Amino acid sequence: MRVKKERIEYLDLLKGISIILVVFCHKVTLSSDTILGNIIMATAWAAVPNFFFVTGGLMHQSKELKWEKYLKKVFRAYVVLCIWKLLYLLFYSVFQEITFSKIDLVKYLFMFGDISGVETGHLWFMYAYLFVLLFYPISWFLFKNEKDGHPILIFLLVILFAGSILVTSCNFIFKVISDLTGIGQLTISVLAVFPFGRYGNMLFFFIAGGFLLFYREKIKKVMDTRNLNLWFPILTIIIGTLGLVFVKHYETGTFTWNNTYLTNGYSRLMTAVLSLGLYLLIQNLPVKKAGRFLAKWFGTNTMGIYYLHMPLLVFFQVNLGPYFEEYYSFGANILKTFVALLICTGITLVLKRIPGLKVLVE
Repeated sequence: MRVKKERIEYLDLLKGISIILVVFCHKVTLSSDTILGNIIMATAWAAVPNFFFVTGGLMHQSKELKWEKYLKKVFRAYVVLCIWKLLYLLFYSVFQEITFSKIDLVKYLFMFGDISGVETGHLWFMYAYLFVLLFYPISWFLFKNEKDGHPILIFLLVILFAGSILVTSCNFIFKVISDLTGIGQLTISVLAVFPFGRYGNMLFFFIAGGFLLFYREKIKKVMDTRNLNLWFPILTIIIGTLGLVFVKHYETGTFTWNNTYLTNGYSRLMTAVLSLGLYLLIQNLPVKKAGRFLAKWFGTNTMGIYYLHMPLLVFFQVNLGPYFEEYYSFGANILKTFVALLICTGITLVLKRIPGLKVLVE
């Protein structure tokens, strides 16, 4: 008899909050001059790191690594990604003429390529997920060998942090110094020395998530003893959010949304600070009625919402956008977010009941 794994409620809540932030920051209907919207858009950078915190935590809890099960997991994730890319292609073909060659189709479906006119930019998350899955057997082995493996993983975390987050902060500081002094700007080339390339930041969050869950009782005890449960995570969230807002202000000259995303958002030091603060806040506070609702309906259906929300938002944009552009506001974006969440959750729940299709949203 197959034993159903017990879910960790605060992790489902964290996933629920994170998917809300993801939907909020895609196809935004914010007024360009909103400051509040810009602050929430900065906070939304914590969503994806927290997905990797949660994934890394849960996967590193496994008592054994069964290679057959692991390889099936990697293969299934890849195949599901290919199927969704095909569905996206068919969906976008309804709204416009999409032209491509046979080679373009093969590269698009199976080799992580793009086709002009098909919006798949958000699928970088799955590319990063596949990347950390490939590294997982190594991190799992080191994690289970606590005495010798944990120091190696900590050293790896330092390298990942330095190569994917600290370097970005240093280059930003060099830019500020250059602007203030007029001297030439220094730039550290990440790829010249540091390994892991584009998704090193997500591998950092993935492995760090393993430590956060493994040591959760010790972390909670320390925070309880020093009365840090509430004010420390909140302070960390505020510092991280305002830090990202000020970095964007330095780059764009405005504190408003201005239809502009922060560059290199997931490689910013303040994103790591913000993400950790959100994780610790949800981990150390009791999950109450509203939190249980978010955890149950959104947190347990994040994969379906993730794959479904972008086509749905595009459908809204094509069919309703021209009528509501003059009403763009913070409230409009909130409404868009929760309408999309409810529809995507409903579709996900239906698909989960259909054999053969449920794999697309699990």
